[in-house]
Amino acid sequence: VAMRGDDPTLAAELASMAAEYARLNPGTASAEGMAAHAAAIVSGDETELDRAVSVLANGPRQLLYARALVDQAQARVRRSDHRGAVPALTRALDIFRSHGSTREAGRTQDRLRELGAAGRRRPTRTARPESGWKALTATEQRVARLIADGHTNRSAAAELSISPHTVNTHLGAVYRKLGVTSRVQLTHAVP
Repeated sequence: VAMRGDDPTLAAELASMAAEYARLNPGTASAEGMAAHAAAIVSGDETELDRAVSVLANGPRQLLYARALVDQAQARVRRSDHRGAVPALTRALDIFRSHGSTREAGRTQDRLRELGAAGRRRPTRTARPESGWKALTATEQRVARLIADGHTNRSAAAELSISPHTVNTHLGAVYRKLGVTSRVQLTHAVP
């Protein structure tokens, strides 16, 4: 966002903060991948961007991986490697769709179309049910399974590399969609 807003100073500060976060969290794929991704965006270093994609591919935060893939594809398009961009965009599209990120999936599909990879049509939107297991997003399902397995909000957050507050927000949606009011009821509702 800082680079698109033409504020390279802010972008460099944010990249530095991401690098410090990665330093404080050694071995955490999402922290290391975010830091490499931010550094690559600021420097324009494709090698660093490739490293970010590689690290994030093995991490739990697949949306971060998909965003890095999109940036990797854009870098390839800038150097006229359209054929190399299509697989990255296709993988990103699959991830965005599987996580219910329809806006990002639509943008990625449009980029694929611009590159002449129009064989993959945007699926018609089917309404997600309002209740029941199929009403849950992929992240809500992961949160529900972890809580049903006995995790606390804090340990589920650590497992998913998100904040406990975010787990609590997802858990509220899970309770509402499954029609449960306690962790015990949730345990019985999770398939």
